[in-house]
Amino acid sequence: MQPIIYIDVLFLLNFFINCIILYATSRVAKREVGLGFLTLGSVFAALYACAMFFAPIAAITSNLLWRLAFSVLLVMLTFRVLHWKKVAKLTAIFYATTFIFGGTVFGLLHLTRASTALGMIVSNGEMYLNVPIGFLIVGIGAAYAGVIIYTKMVRLKFENERMIVDVKINLNGGEIVTKALIDTGSALVEPISKKPVIVVEYDIISELLPPDARNLYGVDGNFNCETLVELIENNLRSHKFCIIPFASLGSKGSLMLGITPEKVEFLGREQPEISPVIGICADKLSPEGEFFALGSAALAV
Repeated sequence: MQPIIYIDVLFLLNFFINCIILYATSRVAKREVGLGFLTLGSVFAALYACAMFFAPIAAITSNLLWRLAFSVLLVMLTFRVLHWKKVAKLTAIFYATTFIFGGTVFGLLHLTRASTALGMIVSNGEMYLNVPIGFLIVGIGAAYAGVIIYTKMVRLKFENERMIVDVKINLNGGEIVTKALIDTGSALVEPISKKPVIVVEYDIISELLPPDARNLYGVDGNFNCETLVELIENNLRSHKFCIIPFASLGSKGSLMLGITPEKVEFLGREQPEISPVIGICADKLSPEGEFFALGSAALAV
C-alpha cells in the first residue's frame, strides 16, 4: 500500500527545507537576506513543490527550461537582484547548495539502508519519499554544517591570497581610511623607485590632491598629458608625482598618475617594509563596492 501524501505536511516540509537552503546560499554568497524575503522565497518554492502533484500544472512546469526559469525567479525574489551576473552567480550557488543538501540526505539513507523501508510515490515525474521528520532534520543539519565548514575553508584560502584590509593614507596634510584588496597576483611597482603601488580610486583620494590635480581626469577616465606635465613641474618641491605604466587583462598598456604619500598604514596588520606609492585610477575597482584600493603582492605581510 502506497503512503498518503498530505499537501499541508508537504508544504511545511518544503518551506522548512527551502528556508535552510536559501539561508545557506546567502551564507556561501556572503549576501544578506532579510527574514521577510527569506520567508517569501521559501513559500514560493514550497508552493511550486506542491503544484507538481497536479497534472495540469506539472505539464507546464516540469520541463528543464521552466525549472531553470523558476530557480532564477526564486533567486531574484529572495535576494532582490536584477543584474544578470549577480543572478547567475546566486543561481549557481543555490543549485550547488541544493545538490549538497539532497546528496547528503540520500547518502545517509543509503548508508543506513533506511531507503528500503521507506515508501515512495512518483507523481508527474516527481519522486516523493516518506522520510521520517527526525531523519530529515539530521540530514539537513549535517548538510548545513558541511556547507558552512567547506565555505569557511574555501574562503580562508581565498582570503590568504586576496586580503581585504583597512588602509589609512596621509597625503597633503589630510588623511582618508578606505578598504584595499591586497592581491598576491599583482606585481605593480613604480618603475624608478621600484616601490610597490597601491591603486586608489580617484573619487576616494581626490580631496587630498593639490587643487590643480583635482580636475586632471576627463569624462572618459583618461588624463590630459599636457596638463599632467604642468602638474608635475608645478609641484616638484611640494609633491612627488610620477607616471606608472600598467596593463590589465584583456586591455592594452596604459599610464597612471602616481604620487608619494606622507604615510600609508594598514590598520590592524603588520606594516610592509617599503612604503607604497599611490596610483590614481579613474575607474571603479570593485563593481560591488567591496574595496576602493588595490595593492600589489609586495604589500602582503
